[in-house]
Amino acid sequence: MKNLKWLMTLVAAIAMLSVSCNDQPEPGPGPGPGPGPGPGPEPVGDVTFDVEINSTTKTTMDFTITPSNLEADYFCTVMDKAMVEEFPMDQYLVSSIYQDITEEGAAVGERFDEYMPLMLDKGVVEGKFKGLAAGTDYYLIVFAVDSAKDFRLVGEVVKTPFTTGVPQMVDCEFEVTPTVTNTVATIKVIPTDATLRWHLIVYPTEGLDSYLTGENAMSLDYFYQLYFNNEINNYLASGYPEDQVIAQLMPMGSQTVKVERLVANEEYSYLIAGITLDGDGAWVSTEVSRGSFTAGDVVPSTNKFELSVSNITALKVDTVVTTTNKDPFCVLLDVYDGESTAEEVMAEVVKNYGNFMNQGYMLYSDNQSFTVKLDAPGLKYYLIAFGYNMGVTTAPTMITFEAPEGDDPATAAFTMEGSHPTPYTANVAVSAASDNVYYTVNIVEPDLFDAETVLEEEKAAMEYMIEAYKEVDPTMTPAKILSTYYSRGTPSQPFTASGLTPETEYMGYAVTFDPKTGYPVRIIEFPNLVTTTALGSVSPTVEWLGCFSGDEEAGTIFGSKSATQGRAIAVIKYDNFEGARKLQTYSVESDVSNPAEMSDTVLWGLSIGEWVACKQTSPYSFYLCNWNEDMTALAYATDNTGTPGRIGRAWFKATAMDKKPVSELKELYDLANGKEQASIAVPSSLVIGDAVADVKPTLSAPVFEDMSEVEAVAAPLAVDAVVEEECGISHVTILDNISRIHYRK
Repeated sequence: MKNLKWLMTLVAAIAMLSVSCNDQPEPGPGPGPGPGPGPGPEPVGDVTFDVEINSTTKTTMDFTITPSNLEADYFCTVMDKAMVEEFPMDQYLVSSIYQDITEEGAAVGERFDEYMPLMLDKGVVEGKFKGLAAGTDYYLIVFAVDSAKDFRLVGEVVKTPFTTGVPQMVDCEFEVTPTVTNTVATIKVIPTDATLRWHLIVYPTEGLDSYLTGENAMSLDYFYQLYFNNEINNYLASGYPEDQVIAQLMPMGSQTVKVERLVANEEYSYLIAGITLDGDGAWVSTEVSRGSFTAGDVVPSTNKFELSVSNITALKVDTVVTTTNKDPFCVLLDVYDGESTAEEVMAEVVKNYGNFMNQGYMLYSDNQSFTVKLDAPGLKYYLIAFGYNMGVTTAPTMITFEAPEGDDPATAAFTMEGSHPTPYTANVAVSAASDNVYYTVNIVEPDLFDAETVLEEEKAAMEYMIEAYKEVDPTMTPAKILSTYYSRGTPSQPFTASGLTPETEYMGYAVTFDPKTGYPVRIIEFPNLVTTTALGSVSPTVEWLGCFSGDEEAGTIFGSKSATQGRAIAVIKYDNFEGARKLQTYSVESDVSNPAEMSDTVLWGLSIGEWVACKQTSPYSFYLCNWNEDMTALAYATDNTGTPGRIGRAWFKATAMDKKPVSELKELYDLANGKEQASIAVPSSLVIGDAVADVKPTLSAPVFEDMSEVEAVAAPLAVDAVVEEECGISHVTILDNISRIHYRK
């Protein structure tokens, strides 16, 4: 479908271009009074071009263009030769270029007729294109346009081919000799050309092979270039000047490189190639050579550990770790299976968390004492310590203990009370008789409640999380999931239930869970919990007054050029809020303007906590937003009883075609604020997707007992706390990332 739309666009453009080349429209009426038509624009005749490619390098091209008509407007650009030759006719090529220019202009709030003049040349031009790819065939494309007639093509499209230079390869070989001492490698590099710079990469062999094999395999040369580019960019981004980057990454002649913190007994590959520096940058100028070596054993530690636990309750324990020296070690408390030896537990810890420990996480170097929060009551736990420094350096020391049983989730008592209802929200206070029984609570319309269905859904949710965690953290247990995501004890403040329906009765329920299996045990019902109120009497309307260019505003109104640069400014007006106690406004990055597609109830649940008060004496909002993006401005008001009414909505999209002059923005600013300084409201990144139709009443998280004094002992990282490898290549900025069309301006 995308290709069809593209083709239809081209066909339409071809019709336009053909008319421009062959038809001469009748001149329109003149701007002044008089009996007849005024003069039309001066016609532009055919223009020819003398194009010379003066010189090329690996990334640049110098040219001279001499038009036959020095007053004619013309456009020039550079495109990849193979891409140009995919177009069967020049009109298709021009249409594609115009489409790109239109989209580029729209992205900064400029219409095509505003943006295109910035791209044009006139007269003799001597210029340079930069940022080209080495060893690539290009066309320099030139054609004349009629600026008075929608920039229509005039005459022929001139395409002049050229090829950028390629790096000069150098005949140089490298003698590389690694010497390994434990987890440190000393690598001696001797090039046959002592004047050539070079770059050395050391990478785990298993990781390197994963990039070089498989369906999306890279070539060795490509991997080397990417990694080299990544290192350069990282140094430059860190503020290093170019001369220091060159000295650090591209030494010259015979050198010895020391590589530390290798993983014990792991095989590493080294890649080396010559690097040539010139005015175009740094270039790989020899073949990439590969070799390997294996890291040695770790240096053993004499550290000894004494472990103790005390004050064991159902959910807390005090721990003490005493060491004999300051060598690094790992200490971890976790659920014990009752069978594994200390060596087996240590091996599992290293398997699951070794990459983190190799980067310094989960390691300590002195005596430690912690109060640890346990996952669940009635479970066995281990406390283990062992030396670690890029590998295990001592034998493990481990003790085990058992937490006392907690209260029975089948008989645990709860109370639930609803209060402070509004049309869309209510407060829900929960009181739990036990502080060690895990539970979840919710409220629902009685007609929609079925106890067996709720229990089945809760069991399915637990099974889903257990299965999902197998891929990211195989140590995750039901007790850990309960400890991470579920409630226990009495919250210090009520829940806020949102997304409710006006004038509707709700019941509440609580579900308790078995700490060993994670499955639901019991459901406790609370009928007639709360009834939401009727809507308030004030329902404001929302009107979009227009959009304006932040580039054109340039800080002259709001005082910050950088804040508005490249963005659109949308102005919203609110009305019909007479008798309101408060007026609240907000905007979302989606079209949610139709209540039939998204009810006030659902929208309220999604936007709770995001509303911003608006002065009723100045009922305007000035929103910064992206160009060509669906937005919806929202507003509600509370009446004199404090009850909110319906949500007012207005869809808008800032486009270059709808852009208004900044002078009107200034008038609106003065109207809204007088001489007061206004600020621009930046909408939050609430993106409402297609799944909102199933949104249920939501409960904001309560504040549980203060656990600030409880520290975890080298706790495993959360699922979403992804730590990249130190030598990772997952995020690479490619230096020669070339756009398909090169604009000189």
